[in-house]
Amino acid sequence: MPKKPLPEDFQLCSQTMAALSRMAQAVASATQLQPALDAIVEETANLFKAHSAAISLFNSSRTTGSIIVSHQSSYWGNNNVAGQTFSIPKDLTFDKLIHAGKSVIVSNVQGYPLLPASQKAIVVQNVCTELLIPLKTRAQVIGTISISTDDPQRTFSPAEIQLGEIIAGQIAGTIELFRSLEQERRQRQVADSLREVATILSSRLDLPRLLSEIFNQLARVIDHNGGGIFLKHGDDLVLIYGLGAAAEAHVGERILLSSQNPTARAFNSRQLLMINDGANEPYWLQWPEDDRLQSWIGAPLLVDQRAIGILTIDNFTAGAYNQDDAHIMQIFAKQAALAIHNARLFEAVQQSEERYRVISEVISEIAYVLRVDDQEVFSREWVTEESAAQLTGFTFEEIDAQGGWSAIVYDEDLPQLLRHNERLK
Repeated sequence: MPKKPLPEDFQLCSQTMAALSRMAQAVASATQLQPALDAIVEETANLFKAHSAAISLFNSSRTTGSIIVSHQSSYWGNNNVAGQTFSIPKDLTFDKLIHAGKSVIVSNVQGYPLLPASQKAIVVQNVCTELLIPLKTRAQVIGTISISTDDPQRTFSPAEIQLGEIIAGQIAGTIELFRSLEQERRQRQVADSLREVATILSSRLDLPRLLSEIFNQLARVIDHNGGGIFLKHGDDLVLIYGLGAAAEAHVGERILLSSQNPTARAFNSRQLLMINDGANEPYWLQWPEDDRLQSWIGAPLLVDQRAIGILTIDNFTAGAYNQDDAHIMQIFAKQAALAIHNARLFEAVQQSEERYRVISEVISEIAYVLRVDDQEVFSREWVTEESAAQLTGFTFEEIDAQGGWSAIVYDEDLPQLLRHNERLK
């Protein structure tokens, strides 16, 4: 007896379960976020028989989005849009998506306001309809998964929307998991770096090497293209250490404390300053000729609440830094301030010891004798060892061997000498 073919909806259900299972396996076996999302997006596009699928994440203010993963059918060739950013339209569609957390269908994608490059690709590839499903973690929309079709007759049924929301939940959970792992890894790295800096502080007081090591440890936990340390000298901030070709070429240059430059503003306010949109910073000091800094953090170096300088890092990418980076910068600035303060004290002690060594060497060849005139008034005369021997009959070594100057004066002059010494004390 021939077997009856399985019902179509049962076959679809089996395909769906198999696809969801493969997505779960991809997440379970992945050690990095990107491969896991790549696998999920490809499975989603194939499952929906879609033209393409993509995952976008929003910035913290949810004004822009970045496409982090995309997949499209091989029919259209390789036209990957991953890495593109877009402004989030302020309309009812995205209001429903972001604030209500509801899935939306955009029927007229080609007439929807998008980036020119994205709009051109949509027109060329004849994309007609797009299903946007919110990615939610902790009751907040962090991005979307979009599923696009180039079939003008294609619609997304309630069952497909529900399936898409299940997949979106898996994606959001995966992102949250890897973010938590990354945050934990970063916290361990920050702790390790701070321990390393503490070790450096206790063992390495040479200021240039110490500052270099602080930046080496900072680079382990915050991405940057360069940075520097400015110290206050008079009415200026002087760049004493630069990291990166641009900053290194300008070591020794000054910024007026009275200027509106971000470095001066952060110093004067004694508050960390973070800039993520350098294009709109009117007082930017542009040292590199070719690249414009887009992101910057300046953290004051405080010793007993007194500002002594600024620790800065910068980036050529807009929106590169967040509050976690700001917190880490404050910790490193505190360590850097302590390092600089200790190194300055150490250098001052070394300079003082050198001065006293020179003075001691000179004084070992020069001394003075006390003379008493007819009025019993003491006077000091500086003499060399040769002239002292002529005046007293003793060399410095012989005077020391007898117990000092008081041992060689006449007995009748000794009380006067002792009284004079007391006054000198």
